[in-house]
Amino acid sequence: MIDRSVIEAVRVEHSIVETVQGYVTLRREGRLWRGCCPFHADSDPSLAVYPQEGRYYCFGCGEGGDVIDFVMEIEHLSFREAVSRLAGSGRPRAVRGSGVTGSGAADSSVAPTRPEGLLIRQPWQPGQ
Repeated sequence: MIDRSVIEAVRVEHSIVETVQGYVTLRREGRLWRGCCPFHADSDPSLAVYPQEGRYYCFGCGEGGDVIDFVMEIEHLSFREAVSRLAGSGRPRAVRGSGVTGSGAADSSVAPTRPEGLLIRQPWQPGQ
Protein backbone atom coordinates (compact mmCIF):
# COMPACT_ATOMS: atom_id res chain seq x y z
CA MET A 1 0.00 0.00 0.00
CA ILE A 2 1.33 3.44 -0.91
CA ASP A 3 0.02 6.45 0.97
CA ARG A 4 -1.13 9.36 -1.16
CA SER A 5 1.25 11.58 0.81
CA VAL A 6 4.19 9.47 -0.39
CA ILE A 7 3.02 9.73 -4.00
CA GLU A 8 2.73 13.51 -3.71
CA ALA A 9 6.12 13.72 -1.97
CA VAL A 10 7.70 11.80 -4.87
CA ARG A 11 6.09 14.16 -7.38
CA VAL A 12 7.25 17.25 -5.46
CA GLU A 13 10.76 16.03 -4.63
CA HIS A 14 11.70 14.85 -8.12
CA SER A 15 12.29 17.50 -10.74
CA ILE A 16 10.71 16.50 -14.03
CA VAL A 17 13.59 18.22 -15.87
CA GLU A 18 16.30 16.35 -13.94
CA THR A 19 14.49 13.03 -14.29
CA VAL A 20 13.96 13.39 -18.06
CA GLN A 21 17.55 14.61 -18.49
CA GLY A 22 18.68 11.26 -17.11
CA TYR A 23 17.41 9.73 -20.37
CA VAL A 24 17.21 12.57 -22.92
CA THR A 25 19.34 15.59 -23.78
CA LEU A 26 17.20 18.65 -23.10
CA ARG A 27 17.75 22.24 -24.17
CA ARG A 28 16.10 25.18 -22.44
CA GLU A 29 13.73 27.27 -24.57
CA GLY A 30 12.22 30.05 -22.47
CA ARG A 31 10.05 28.57 -19.71
CA LEU A 32 10.19 25.02 -21.06
CA TRP A 33 12.81 22.44 -22.03
CA ARG A 34 12.88 20.58 -25.36
CA GLY A 35 14.39 17.33 -26.55
CA CYS A 36 13.87 14.35 -28.82
CA CYS A 37 11.20 11.99 -27.52
CA PRO A 38 12.50 8.62 -26.27
CA PHE A 39 9.13 6.95 -26.91
CA HIS A 40 9.20 7.07 -30.71
CA ALA A 41 11.67 7.66 -33.56
CA ASP A 42 12.16 11.40 -33.26
CA SER A 43 14.63 13.42 -35.31
CA ASP A 44 13.25 16.86 -34.40
CA PRO A 45 12.77 17.79 -30.73
CA SER A 46 9.06 17.20 -30.14
CA LEU A 47 9.26 16.51 -26.39
CA ALA A 48 8.42 19.50 -24.21
CA VAL A 49 9.08 19.50 -20.47
CA TYR A 50 7.19 22.04 -18.34
CA PRO A 51 9.02 22.43 -15.01
CA GLN A 52 6.43 24.78 -13.46
CA GLU A 53 3.69 22.19 -13.97
CA GLY A 54 5.93 19.16 -13.37
CA ARG A 55 4.73 17.66 -16.66
CA TYR A 56 6.04 16.52 -20.02
CA TYR A 57 4.31 16.17 -23.39
CA CYS A 58 5.40 14.90 -26.80
CA PHE A 59 3.81 16.69 -29.73
CA GLY A 60 4.83 13.79 -32.01
CA CYS A 61 3.35 10.74 -30.28
CA GLY A 62 1.09 12.34 -27.66
CA GLU A 63 2.80 10.72 -24.66
CA GLY A 64 2.66 12.90 -21.57
CA GLY A 65 2.29 13.03 -17.83
CA ASP A 66 4.22 13.67 -14.64
CA VAL A 67 7.52 12.32 -13.28
CA ILE A 68 5.95 9.01 -12.21
CA ASP A 69 4.34 8.52 -15.64
CA PHE A 70 7.68 9.22 -17.33
CA VAL A 71 9.54 6.64 -15.22
CA MET A 72 6.72 4.10 -15.73
CA GLU A 73 6.89 4.52 -19.50
CA ILE A 74 10.67 4.73 -20.00
CA GLU A 75 11.49 1.86 -17.62
CA HIS A 76 8.37 -0.25 -18.40
CA LEU A 77 7.38 -0.33 -14.72
CA SER A 78 4.09 -0.52 -12.86
CA PHE A 79 2.93 2.50 -10.87
CA ARG A 80 4.08 0.89 -7.60
CA GLU A 81 7.50 0.03 -9.06
CA ALA A 82 8.00 3.55 -10.43
CA VAL A 83 7.09 5.18 -7.10
CA SER A 84 9.39 2.74 -5.28
CA ARG A 85 12.26 3.47 -7.66
CA LEU A 86 11.82 7.24 -7.29
CA ALA A 87 11.32 7.06 -3.53
CA GLY A 88 14.41 4.91 -3.15
CA SER A 89 16.70 7.20 -5.14
CA GLY A 90 18.21 9.21 -2.33
CA ARG A 91 15.04 10.81 -1.02
CA PRO A 92 14.78 9.44 2.52
CA ARG A 93 11.80 11.65 3.51
CA ALA A 94 9.53 9.87 1.02
CA VAL A 95 10.78 6.42 1.93
CA ARG A 96 10.68 6.64 5.73
CA GLY A 97 7.57 4.85 7.02
CA SER A 98 5.93 4.97 3.63
CA GLY A 99 4.97 1.36 3.11
CA VAL A 100 6.27 1.63 -0.45
CA THR A 101 7.97 -1.75 -0.40
CA GLY A 102 6.36 -5.11 0.12
CA SER A 103 3.05 -6.45 -1.02
CA GLY A 104 -0.28 -6.14 0.61
CA ALA A 105 -3.95 -5.72 -0.02
CA ALA A 106 -5.03 -3.69 -2.99
CA ASP A 107 -5.03 0.05 -2.36
CA SER A 108 -7.46 2.30 -4.18
CA SER A 109 -4.86 5.10 -4.12
CA VAL A 110 -2.50 3.10 -6.32
CA ALA A 111 -3.04 3.08 -10.06
CA PRO A 112 -3.20 -0.36 -11.66
CA THR A 113 -0.39 -1.70 -13.80
CA ARG A 114 -1.12 -0.91 -17.41
CA PRO A 115 -0.19 -3.24 -20.24
CA GLU A 116 2.50 -1.83 -22.51
CA GLY A 117 1.04 0.44 -25.17
CA LEU A 118 -2.36 0.88 -23.49
CA LEU A 119 -3.26 4.32 -22.21
CA ILE A 120 -5.54 4.28 -19.19
CA ARG A 121 -6.14 8.02 -19.30
CA GLN A 122 -5.83 10.72 -21.88
CA PRO A 123 -2.33 12.20 -21.97
CA TRP A 124 -1.87 15.63 -20.50
CA GLN A 125 -2.10 18.43 -23.04
CA PRO A 126 -0.37 21.79 -22.56
CA GLY A 127 -2.77 24.40 -21.19
CA GLN A 128 -4.93 21.92 -19.26
